[in-house]
Amino acid sequence: MLKNRTKLLFGFALLTVLLFTGCSRVQVTPDSGDEYNLFSDDLLAVMLNGKWGYIDTRGRESIEFMYDGAGAFYDGVALVYLDGEYALINKRNRTQTDWFEYLERDSENGLIWYVENDKLGLMNANGRKLTDAEFEDITIYSWGYSVGTSFSEGLARVTKDGERGFIDDRGRVQIDFGQLEYNIHRFSQGMSPFRDEESGLYGYIDTKGKVVIDAQFKSANQFNQHEQAIVRTDKEGDDNYAVINTRGRFIIEDLDAIRITEVGYRAYQEGEYFFINTRGRTHNKNTYESMRNASWWVDSLFIADDKIIDQEGAVVFDDATIIDDYFVDGDKYYFVEYKNGEATIYHGRRTYTIEADAIHQIKDGLVTVQRGSNGGLVDLSGKEIIPFDYLALAITDDGYVIVFSSDELLGIYDTKGNRIAEAKYEDLEPTMNPY
Repeated sequence: MLKNRTKLLFGFALLTVLLFTGCSRVQVTPDSGDEYNLFSDDLLAVMLNGKWGYIDTRGRESIEFMYDGAGAFYDGVALVYLDGEYALINKRNRTQTDWFEYLERDSENGLIWYVENDKLGLMNANGRKLTDAEFEDITIYSWGYSVGTSFSEGLARVTKDGERGFIDDRGRVQIDFGQLEYNIHRFSQGMSPFRDEESGLYGYIDTKGKVVIDAQFKSANQFNQHEQAIVRTDKEGDDNYAVINTRGRFIIEDLDAIRITEVGYRAYQEGEYFFINTRGRTHNKNTYESMRNASWWVDSLFIADDKIIDQEGAVVFDDATIIDDYFVDGDKYYFVEYKNGEATIYHGRRTYTIEADAIHQIKDGLVTVQRGSNGGLVDLSGKEIIPFDYLALAITDDGYVIVFSSDELLGIYDTKGNRIAEAKYEDLEPTMNPY
């Protein structure tokens, strides 16, 4: 939630960078994946005259503006905040639960963590308590509470009477309190790294608390989306990085440095950078003396020896020195050069030139453009879709455009330029928790 109105313009720049270019995304609801959708269950929480309510996809008021905070609907209910207490409401604005000291929805499954008497419990979307409020994974601040646990692969670590255990999404204990010898936080691909206190080395434990890969590594990461993990070994007295599979077998060995990519790994060895796939083979024969991310908000493009390369080490643009900005839309790359009030956009073999001092976003053939202090929406030919009457704009993954007016208010268009809601709202909340 963008609470500080004086920071809204900066907030929209961050929305463009963090939410819409494929870098660090905020998960809106558990089933949204890495998409940033504005509406959930066809409703959106917005603030008007200091109070929160909901509008539908046609911009009509659906739930009256009466709350001090409101989150996105998921599983037919939404979390709201009023007079210092929290509850769940349905789409008819009827409370589904009692009012609690604090509620927070879990990002993996939408279940609700609740607080009673400064202890934590778990309930489902119907308001049925799955556990008593008996867990200690909560921090109390002067301004409220902070939940110190979350689900990962169907399990959440909780603390009771100072002992740690794991519960499932039905509230049942899966790893008993005090059973684990090691300090485990979360599981990925059914395993979690642990540190053996006697040797100081790391291995892996499964969701039953059984050691499945012996402690043998100087450091060990969580298993990643490739069902592999990056570990650090001690070979002949030197630090070496390696990649193992879920059986503990080495896929890649003897690297000076390694980082994960969407399709494999970026590796460094003996002064050269190159890319390796998940089978341990180099993507191609290209090696580079220098390499860095193209920008801090784009993690799938790299600058290597003054060329722009992709995650397989293939050159996608020959001269990185003329490029001022980078955009990724799915599997499409756009490179932008600014000069004399114009932006030249390079996309494969095509080149587009539009009037622009800056571009904030390129998505589905549409471009959010800054001209002086005004922002608008155009297509790649430069045709105006939304007029330059706003300070900033941002395109969402469900086909809407958020606009930010000069008087610091928010409105909504669709991507065809039709106005859904005039710019009169002080804030909006597309995520489940009204912070």
